[in-house]
Amino acid sequence: MFSHRKLTTRERKLMKSLLAERRIIRNPIRSALRLARQITPSKLPADCSLEIRSLVTGFNKEIDGIKSVQNTLLGVEKSEHARLQEQIITLEKRRAPLLTQLRKIGHQRRTIEIENERIQKYCGEYHKLDLSPLRWRNAAGFPLLALFSLMDDRFMIKAKRISNGYGVYETRDIRRPKGLPSKLQACYDDVFCLIVEKSSEKLKTITLEAQFTGAIPFEEKAKINKACRVFEGVYIMAEVGKWNLKESAPTMTKVDPLVIGWDGKDLWLVTSFDTTTIEKYVEQVHAGKQLEETKN
Repeated sequence: MFSHRKLTTRERKLMKSLLAERRIIRNPIRSALRLARQITPSKLPADCSLEIRSLVTGFNKEIDGIKSVQNTLLGVEKSEHARLQEQIITLEKRRAPLLTQLRKIGHQRRTIEIENERIQKYCGEYHKLDLSPLRWRNAAGFPLLALFSLMDDRFMIKAKRISNGYGVYETRDIRRPKGLPSKLQACYDDVFCLIVEKSSEKLKTITLEAQFTGAIPFEEKAKINKACRVFEGVYIMAEVGKWNLKESAPTMTKVDPLVIGWDGKDLWLVTSFDTTTIEKYVEQVHAGKQLEETKN
């Protein structure tokens, strides 16, 4: 929730940097597709811990040997016990950096193994998609690409002005699709800052909205259904040709959107398609049913 205020210096710098980096992208979907790449699990680094483990084992044996001697000493040999204890402390100090190095090597290998297990689930069938296309903006600072939930045909960023009854206004952040992961929402934070500024200037609720249009081809539904079983979330990424503020009707999306999967960390390309009319979609459904009946 944002209070009724102007943008902070940090928020203005963020917007200026994004404006400075903006470049003309004539076909955002095609450009995003070019960034999709097939990745493979990383190779584990060579195991250099064997020599370190050997040194640690040597120190452990030496320390254990001294401790066993300490256990044979009598109370009258207190000075000898203290001298042997100093030797143990010296050996433990020499052993400590080796143990730290072993833990570091083990942590690095476990991190790579966990990442490889995650990648292994997707890399055989899907290409990894960079997050940067979600940060592409047009000359007005609005997104070139919008994300749509499979259950919601609207993409919306709203700065809603609410009065507390005492002449003080707050600006509430409302976004669709609901439940969009925070890492994906963050790609649109600069746009919300821009909408908040317009809301503060005009003293009105400002809404930026787009609507997904057309039907998804029937043959693409199987890919989407499979992706829903694989990924934490599946979304449609589509180009918005021209954004309008809420005063006008919601802008329609362009054709050739992408279907993307979100695994909690990265985006993965599921499929791309051209939207179709509902009449053609009905024909595709009937054709698909007839094909199934023929097989049966």
